[in-house]
Amino acid sequence: MVTIIMFIKETDLFIETFDFIKKNFIKVFFISIFFSFIVVLSDCFIIPIMQRIYFSVISKNNSMYSLIHTFNFMTFFQQKTFLQFSFLKNIIYVVSITFIIESIIMIAQFKIFEKEKNFYNLYRIFSSFFPNLFILIFFINLVVQIGTVLLMFPAIIFSIFFSLSPIILIVEKQSILLSMQKSFLICLTKCKDLFIPIIFWFFAKFVLLIISSIIKFFPESIFLFLYNSMSNFLLCILTTYLFKFYSLFNSVKKF
Repeated sequence: MVTIIMFIKETDLFIETFDFIKKNFIKVFFISIFFSFIVVLSDCFIIPIMQRIYFSVISKNNSMYSLIHTFNFMTFFQQKTFLQFSFLKNIIYVVSITFIIESIIMIAQFKIFEKEKNFYNLYRIFSSFFPNLFILIFFINLVVQIGTVLLMFPAIIFSIFFSLSPIILIVEKQSILLSMQKSFLICLTKCKDLFIPIIFWFFAKFVLLIISSIIKFFPESIFLFLYNSMSNFLLCILTTYLFKFYSLFNSVKKF
């Protein structure tokens, strides 16, 4: 009986998630392509510099087999420059992800609580959460990247356990540590309910990456823009699902 009730709730969860995306499609679409444009535009300046450094080292020694191996053969100045631009690239990416996640949550929040929709009020609320949310997502993204390099499974587990922390941080106005702690405790009991959507998100991003690397009808920058736009759109869907999931088990009004 409990299983049937949970199945019905989860089915409603998927339906309401896509219903929310459908009703706010223009906003979600604009958010996806705008931050994709920002990331690709920054990459147009950052990646060529990193590539010049990388290939200048490779050209001197063709036996290099990995980025770490190549990095060891760089001069101190090359290493410093390469790390600076790598860090800048990651910062821009995390900023865009933070904006996307907070934008989706704020759209849902404004719809739930029917707050006054003026620019100043939106800016004040948005800016008050952004610093902590950025630090939180930066930390999660860093650990997930490390987990992905080592093994895929730890990255997925970490993503599941702390997937609700951005929502808790904004909805409950909690600190970073308390948001992560509560997310961990909730996901510890509801892990199987979050496993499928997060696995699907990882798999969909992987498929998009494979497709974009195989099909070469357009210039690389166009493909990067399309890949990032679709990836951002998937992130919007996942964030909506997580927000609705959180509202299902906590005292948050429906959309």
